[in-house]
Amino acid sequence: PTEEEVYVSLSRDVAMQLIVSVMVFFSLALNVCYRAVKNDRDCRRLENSEDDALEMEPVAPNMIGRWAQTPEEFGELKQSWLEGVLYRSTGTPRERPEGAPSAQMVSLALDERGVLSDGNHNAFPLHSFLSHRVRHGVQRAFSVDSITWLCCSSTFFVFAFLHYTAQIAYIRLSLALSVLSVGAFGYMVYTLSNMHQWSLTEDTFLVRMPPLAVVDLFQFPLFFLCFCTVRLTVSVWMWTFFLKLAIFFTLLMIAFGVAFSLYISPTIVAFLIKTSFPPFTDGTENLVREVMDDYEIIKMRQELRKGAQRAFSPRTGEGKGGPAHGPMVV
Repeated sequence: PTEEEVYVSLSRDVAMQLIVSVMVFFSLALNVCYRAVKNDRDCRRLENSEDDALEMEPVAPNMIGRWAQTPEEFGELKQSWLEGVLYRSTGTPRERPEGAPSAQMVSLALDERGVLSDGNHNAFPLHSFLSHRVRHGVQRAFSVDSITWLCCSSTFFVFAFLHYTAQIAYIRLSLALSVLSVGAFGYMVYTLSNMHQWSLTEDTFLVRMPPLAVVDLFQFPLFFLCFCTVRLTVSVWMWTFFLKLAIFFTLLMIAFGVAFSLYISPTIVAFLIKTSFPPFTDGTENLVREVMDDYEIIKMRQELRKGAQRAFSPRTGEGKGGPAHGPMVV
């Protein structure tokens, strides 16, 4: 626009649409965070054998429940994780690209507590390891940082250039971006459905590629698609001149929100869980040490709390040595 008033009005509309699109994006992120918290609680209850809590609130079948719904099944899952790490550390080729994560370092980190060598499996909390991996993946997927804004600005510039020079509609450009999100999500589904075909000693590019790279590829197109959808559904000119299209995109956005809540968000969490197992565990030795240290601190706190409860009774105000004060003389 060449008129000042039109330019200011258009800029204000775009700014408000961007605010609404950020709200839509983070509402989707909130749903994934809720699923991740639910999965963390289920894993903790399974590993700690909290049968009463599991009976009151069963394990979600589309996350950790895909592989374990009882404490016994989770124990077998943990055993397979440890055996997979041990087998991969001994069977993975030693000659790997320089700087590539090592499978042997993970087993060495576990053996610092005797997890593999002495059979001290209780020293390694698998539920905490899975929780850290899922939380880090969700944080990377839905944190909007300077890199995200740089990508959005660059994409806006490219779209504006193509729209000005080649007269390409924004809808077609948005559909091109949706291919990236669909491709990333398709890879997640493929990984979950074909995980049994991965060899524990496999060392291909797909194995060495961090799962967070797939999550990052899913983030940016999703954010931009939220903006494009909001721009089509809250613009006054769309409801004035293209009423049917505005209604269609509104219903499409609602349907996508429901599908995201019921299927996509649990699939993201399940993908992050499954890629926490061999052969995708190379380079996680620091995380293994961190969760074992945290677990040891938690156990020490619990023991100190129990000891303090035995040494002092709040009800009577007496400890093991008898009353704190002598009898009162009147």
